[in-house]
Amino acid sequence: MAAQSNINMDDVREALAGDGDTPVDPFATNARKIRDIIGRGSMATIQKHLMSIRTEATGALVREERAGTPKPPQDAVAALWGAACTAVETVFLKQCARLNDDRDQLRDALRVSVEDCDTLAKEVGRLERKAEEKTAQMAVDASAAEEVADGLQKEVAALTGRVEEAHAQNQRLETLVRKALGEAK
Repeated sequence: MAAQSNINMDDVREALAGDGDTPVDPFATNARKIRDIIGRGSMATIQKHLMSIRTEATGALVREERAGTPKPPQDAVAALWGAACTAVETVFLKQCARLNDDRDQLRDALRVSVEDCDTLAKEVGRLERKAEEKTAQMAVDASAAEEVADGLQKEVAALTGRVEEAHAQNQRLETLVRKALGEAK
């Protein structure tokens, strides 16, 4: 069996040319019909070449149509251009005015924010000083409370000693009373 050669663009063009009497329209056929005419080749390759031929034909039609388009009258183009420029300028000026207003509003908002920050910074400073004063006062109060607590502990210790002494004296008196009662009997 002889090796089949690859299908190329010329093979597809020959199949489209037909037998000379009736050429095949590339837009009215498909890869299967071309393969039936050629008798070999992959559908993907044939489709790729067929699409290239269609693209070439479409480009030629577009170029032919462009060649026949008349040039527009210059006075109409100038009038349209002037109107377009005026419209663009109007839109541009409106946008500039809006942006200027936005900028002014942002400046005002920034000024207010800076003033608020300054006020808050002063308030924070005042509160920090007040906190320092309270902390210092609490330290003084804590020191005074410690002194009072130490004094109270000393008083409790002294009272505890006196209570113990009173208990001891009470026991001695009880013993003496029992002895005296025991002798009296």
